[in-house]
Amino acid sequence: MSLSEGTNTECSKFSDSGSLVIYDQLSVTKLKLISYNFEYKRYSVQVELNSCCEWSVERSYANFVELNKSMAKGRDLPRPLPKNTCKGKRPKQEVVEQLCRELEAYLNGLLVVPPASPPASKERLDPTRELLDFLEYRSRGIDVGRITDDLVTKTTQCFASGDHEEIIQMSSLELHCVARRLASLSADDPKTSLCGIDSRLVECISEMKGIHVTGQSVEKFSFSALRALSLDLSAFKNLTLLKLESISQSQLTGMEYIVHQLLTLAVQKCIQTLSDILVHYPIAPQDTMTPPHVDVSSALPWARLRFADFKNNNLKTIDPSIRLLTALTKLDLSCNQISGIENLSVSTPTLVQV
Repeated sequence: MSLSEGTNTECSKFSDSGSLVIYDQLSVTKLKLISYNFEYKRYSVQVELNSCCEWSVERSYANFVELNKSMAKGRDLPRPLPKNTCKGKRPKQEVVEQLCRELEAYLNGLLVVPPASPPASKERLDPTRELLDFLEYRSRGIDVGRITDDLVTKTTQCFASGDHEEIIQMSSLELHCVARRLASLSADDPKTSLCGIDSRLVECISEMKGIHVTGQSVEKFSFSALRALSLDLSAFKNLTLLKLESISQSQLTGMEYIVHQLLTLAVQKCIQTLSDILVHYPIAPQDTMTPPHVDVSSALPWARLRFADFKNNNLKTIDPSIRLLTALTKLDLSCNQISGIENLSVSTPTLVQV
């Protein structure tokens, strides 16, 4: 988790539940010592990041000592660093296992340590950064700062040519990071004005007219891990074209904010039924229950959508949600398993091309 030069955003904080909450609002939820290398006397630490991804790092006991020195500055730790009992060329297996258990408990205790006092400043970095470095978070975790900065740079270059209608390509990981960063900004003091990269990010998102989001594989992340990422589209206030490819509909949130404004919707390798992508309900208070079954009558209409591209999915029928496309003129259902389209003319009277 690298921050841009000149950014003074707090690096990390701690949740009520105790896990270490990183800048991108993901949590290091689990640390486990899984093995000990007798030859190099190094411990393998398994890190789990909010059930999204996991990795292992190897650390010597000396690395634990350095980490302990940094973390102990300005605060009390929940438990002391265990003494190194694994000495000699070949310590006993039971001694190794016992120390591994103690070091694992020590590391997990660090996840619930409150921030240092006095708080970190530009001159005095938060010692929790030492923990992130120890875990190799910056290179192995989700680097929201870098990912969103790169996306802003790419988008700014596209817009610099004067073509604000260009479709911006982004991965599901990039979209997830955008939502995380925007969420962290909205959680800040509303009286604080945005500056630098954060201001440009908000501006770029508001100016995007078309985006193509793909669930393409990303280094360090399995396909299942990418499918677990939430994808919030509520911030795209001026979006008129949305293309989704290899995305699970269960990942999508915020669609109810953009249904009314889209002119073009393309969904490929994403859905089993049309209702998976077409049925969204009006924004309601948090205590309002979502209908347990698909209720087309209370769903939002796609009042401006002219072109819908649903090719290359696994569609078998045209369900009643097609009625929500009240302004549709062109529909692509090729490369599916649909047996008949006889009810289209009744459901979508404006349709002129299939």
